[in-house]
Amino acid sequence: MKRTIAIIISVVLTIGISFSALSGCSSKPQQPESAGETEQPGEESGYPTELFDAGIYNPTKVGYSAEYLGTTDRRLPEVLDGGLERYPQYGVTLSNATAEEKSAILSENASLCASASTYDGMDADGNLYLNGAATGNKLYKHSASVGLYEGDVSDDEPAIIKRITMQARPTGNHLTGLYAPAGEVVKIELSEADLAKTGGLKIHIGQILQNGQANNIWAARDFNRMPVIVNSMTASETTSYVGSYLGGPIYVQPVNAGVKFTVTISGAVPYSHYIHGYTTKEEFEEYKNSSAPYFDLEVWDDAVRHSGPKARATQFDYEQLTDAAVLWDKISRVSNQVPSGSTASIGITFLYDPFVAAGSMVAFVGRSTVNCPLYCMTAAVDAESAMNNSSDAFWGCIHEYNHHYQRFGFAPGDEVTNNAVSLVSYSLYTRNSSNRELGNANEGSYATGWDRYTNPSWSLKQTLANSGTNSNLDTYANLLHAFGQTRFLQATKNGNGGGGADVWYKAVSDATQYDMTYYFTELLHQSVSDSILTEYTGKNYPMFVPVATIYQTGRSYTVAGQKYYSRTAEPYGIETGKDFEIDLNENLVIPDGFTWRVKGITQPRYGSLAKKSDSVYTYTPDEANRESGRICITLQITKDDGAFEVEDVEIVIELRQKQYKPTMLERTVYTYTDETMYESPVEAYEQGYKGYTTATEEDNANPTQNANTDIWGPNPTKNAVMEVRGKFYISSPGKYRLAIRGRRYAALYVSLDGENYELAANMTNLTNSYQFDLTDENNYKDYQFSKGQWVYFKEVLLVTYNSSFVGLGIGQFNGDTVNVSYLNAYRNSYYKEEFETDYYYMRDYAYDYREMSGKQTLVETNYKPWDDTKPIELLFDEDDTNWIHSDKSNISEETPFELPADLGKIMPANQFTIYGEPSRQYQPKDFRLYGGTTLDDMELIAEVKDSARANNNVTVNFESRNIRYYKLVVTDTWATTQAYRYIAFRSVKFSYSTGNGLWLSPDEEMFEYRGGWALSNKFSTFGHLYEGENATLDFEFTGSRFAIISYESQDYDGFEVLIDGKLTGTVGIKGEENETKLVYLSDELTKETHTITIRSKTKFNIDSVVLWE
Repeated sequence: MKRTIAIIISVVLTIGISFSALSGCSSKPQQPESAGETEQPGEESGYPTELFDAGIYNPTKVGYSAEYLGTTDRRLPEVLDGGLERYPQYGVTLSNATAEEKSAILSENASLCASASTYDGMDADGNLYLNGAATGNKLYKHSASVGLYEGDVSDDEPAIIKRITMQARPTGNHLTGLYAPAGEVVKIELSEADLAKTGGLKIHIGQILQNGQANNIWAARDFNRMPVIVNSMTASETTSYVGSYLGGPIYVQPVNAGVKFTVTISGAVPYSHYIHGYTTKEEFEEYKNSSAPYFDLEVWDDAVRHSGPKARATQFDYEQLTDAAVLWDKISRVSNQVPSGSTASIGITFLYDPFVAAGSMVAFVGRSTVNCPLYCMTAAVDAESAMNNSSDAFWGCIHEYNHHYQRFGFAPGDEVTNNAVSLVSYSLYTRNSSNRELGNANEGSYATGWDRYTNPSWSLKQTLANSGTNSNLDTYANLLHAFGQTRFLQATKNGNGGGGADVWYKAVSDATQYDMTYYFTELLHQSVSDSILTEYTGKNYPMFVPVATIYQTGRSYTVAGQKYYSRTAEPYGIETGKDFEIDLNENLVIPDGFTWRVKGITQPRYGSLAKKSDSVYTYTPDEANRESGRICITLQITKDDGAFEVEDVEIVIELRQKQYKPTMLERTVYTYTDETMYESPVEAYEQGYKGYTTATEEDNANPTQNANTDIWGPNPTKNAVMEVRGKFYISSPGKYRLAIRGRRYAALYVSLDGENYELAANMTNLTNSYQFDLTDENNYKDYQFSKGQWVYFKEVLLVTYNSSFVGLGIGQFNGDTVNVSYLNAYRNSYYKEEFETDYYYMRDYAYDYREMSGKQTLVETNYKPWDDTKPIELLFDEDDTNWIHSDKSNISEETPFELPADLGKIMPANQFTIYGEPSRQYQPKDFRLYGGTTLDDMELIAEVKDSARANNNVTVNFESRNIRYYKLVVTDTWATTQAYRYIAFRSVKFSYSTGNGLWLSPDEEMFEYRGGWALSNKFSTFGHLYEGENATLDFEFTGSRFAIISYESQDYDGFEVLIDGKLTGTVGIKGEENETKLVYLSDELTKETHTITIRSKTKFNIDSVVLWE
């Protein structure tokens, strides 16, 4: 879900929206060509009015762009090795390996990798060199490369030529989307300029840590692949050659980090990858079926990369990967609020590998990498499962990820505080908490026990049951549920990367403005220094007492007299259409030693609430609305011993009616006499089951079953026909086979619209077999299904004896082969519930703009030079190192130095700088500055006495105004120690600068595109341009100024800018620069809401927009 932008921002702490500034860059805009013309836009303008939806939202910068320039021949290498008896296979442990065998493998492996002792160069034929001298060795395909990354590049996979432009991150490597086949030479080309900028490119072939190290296996560990599977070489010439005996994905890393460069790579094959905001569906579809066995998903700026075998992600389509990227982008925005132990600006790379360096998975803190087993990759990019009931594997991934962001809390907290950060993301971006339910010790049904902490009630119960010193996850969960995400994250920052009870006590108290003494010392049994307790007692904060109920979504807290509400849980699920009892006597969790009563309660928005008894209420749901809305229960809490006062607390309860038995299918049972019983399920169905004695509607409940589409143990056991109905969802397009199994007679009917059914299978099985028999065409039918399609079915079972049964199966074709397995389906009334969340925490990119005046011309002057070498023209030439120097006349109020000049065009300005000469410190001391758009309208801009000098210069700041002409009148100089008050300086310049502009992605919801728009992935700030022709962009903002950034090239013409319906300028963007730049900067506007229109009949583009408050 997109964020809504307002330049006048109010921060709502209910959930907590946080803004963090990142540095931007500046560029000089083109001046409008026709400013001042007016035009009222409307239907008569002739522009289309139909909205364009790009179907993409990316608020994250992307420093990547690529062009595919064609294909090139591959030279298939020999498959060789060093002659050892055996080598490790990828994902298979080398059994019974001796120390000697491992040593031999390690030694040979080392010889395959570039190093100071093996080789550091390669030619186009694969001959290897060391320090420029031939080694006599040549690149080949090693036998251990077979099956690497769970696959192999096919011999007929085409190699391509790909030109990639990157804005390198501050450190770390960058993906290319290219795979080097084992033993094949890859060409790397850089221009002279880019070679100089980068200092050369480190080329890594193979899976690699973000810092460029290998995830190597050492002798003490089992070998389940070759110990080192990455080869790193440096491309240090304009044309270089690289390769790997084992092959792998190619990553590049400039020697000089942070530079923009272009590299052309030839001879590698493309592999499936996704860069959020850049990769189009068309590009993804083109290369997803590449035989290269690798896959990368990346959110480019300061976020995440998921990197591993393609087989672990091949089931996910473009839309699902987009969902995964967005989820991890959101997670990264939370984690980046917390003090980091890694280089946060480059994000974290997940390496999914059969070898895990420590434990079941491990974070390489300081190296910006997480190492997980292969199965975790599927869980990590399965956004739908993660958001609904996160698996243990997903929890493991986010647990390791947040090891990089956990410098806070109690000490030691290394395996806990990272989980607390994960819990913040769970509370914002998943509905795991909706799985809570009364009835068992876990208070719900969760995919993993960690999900229980999303339940405020369960978390607090763990705290109250612990009588020892407690620094477990529940201690953090209680704070999160009480004060919400933003206050909790602020507490993590307040410790400045430190930990321990004292530091955490202060951090939490400062963030929440509550007295944490009772919570820390009496509930958690933590030792806090007396001096700190005394200090915070003096602040007179209200005492924090945790209280929770399983029904709650949040609770109130007060800061400086203002009440706020946390919201950390999804609505509590209740049965559809049934009254629900809210029993606080049984289900309010509060520490011992307190008395409470319900002081007040509000009615829900939907449904009604009635008091049943003290602290027990009956909620009657609304038939038309599944959710109750907020029910606020005010609790008056009293400490029994009177040790301190407790403020009233509002618990917010929200209830939501569940879907009715979503996975219980419906069944109709028809009974017959011996005379009226059907002999065929098809006949029974086609006759509408007429002639029955009884017809019973029931749930498809069975004493045993392999799937919910089965009928087992029928009742009655003869003379009956059973019809079970349901539907299933197609998550991946393709060819499928639907089949039935059973005894003795059964049929299957299928519908693609839920109304019109066709016979798909008519099975007869007089044996005792219970398997799917695909040798008989009557038992199945093949279909071509689309993603997102619902398929409806009816199974008809003729019950002729007590072992009659039927079951439904499905299989998706892989080429010409298909395996059918049991199918679980949904009730026909079920509908798929979408779950969308805001980002809540955004990157706020700051744009700092500065424009300098250009060449000036002299109008007139009373200047008298020191000699012929110091004429006034030195102020206006191209050399900024020479200077003027006046003669031996005193400059004073009576005899001032006057300098009127023409800037050559009207420009906005808010700063005037006099650049002094270091060897002659005679800058103006007292002066007046005048300026205007004509010589006749100049006004006093500034009057300066005793000017301040910094780095030899004198600078005057003033309110922004438009200037073309100026006049400098100097009445005294800093030649105060000289015999004469002469003057000396190098030049004067006006400038306009405005900082902290909010730099926005063109995808933001505030931007409305109409007409002929399309996306382009030329190099751009956020990964894509909006290209328009006969098109308009409209938006409103409240602020003082805005700017448009576009891509300048020969492909485009320009656009018009209208502000509040008036044409204010025409901007041309045709040029030779082939880069994005600021092309339009508005005049300063009144600080109110403005309507902006950008439009053109000819081709133009929008890269991004900058807004100033």
